[in-house]
Amino acid sequence: KSTLVAKLASYLSDARKTTNINLIDVCNTSTNHQETLRGYSRVLGFKMKDFNTFNFKQDYNNNEINIFDFSGDLSFSLQKINKISNMHKDFDFCSILALQSGSNSAMINDIWSKVSDIKPMIAITKLDECWAGAEELSSIALNNARIGIFTGTKVIIDSILPANEHSLTKYMKENFQSV
Repeated sequence: KSTLVAKLASYLSDARKTTNINLIDVCNTSTNHQETLRGYSRVLGFKMKDFNTFNFKQDYNNNEINIFDFSGDLSFSLQKINKISNMHKDFDFCSILALQSGSNSAMINDIWSKVSDIKPMIAITKLDECWAGAEELSSIALNNARIGIFTGTKVIIDSILPANEHSLTKYMKENFQSV
């Protein structure tokens, strides 16, 4: 969601040594969401653009990183992603699904049944508030989903941990010892 967008922008800015990052609002729901994203853009020093004025031919080829925020209604988001994919075949993007830690396997299965066509990377969020257990991780694996990012809640800068064998093993050792 919007906080994850801000964390991704901060992470990519550090990793690629650039401030040429645009936060692009694609939400159809509330202006409160847009203000949250605008606040992150101001604090982090990145530009904010509106999806309706984003020019895929011009804005895509200018060496800027564009992070689209599809917070809000899942059906609307999937519709927009499919529309972008169909209209702009050369537009290369990675979709990331924010999955709150503590989500049960039924919820994971339900969400994945709706998004599996776009094959998003999973970002497990709010790990400092609730842990993701064996049942949840198994559900993700059984759906052939891929975890790409771990993150907590409280911090924006330096808060993304790329998911790899080392980070997942460390997480499991720290959290499954008493199980």
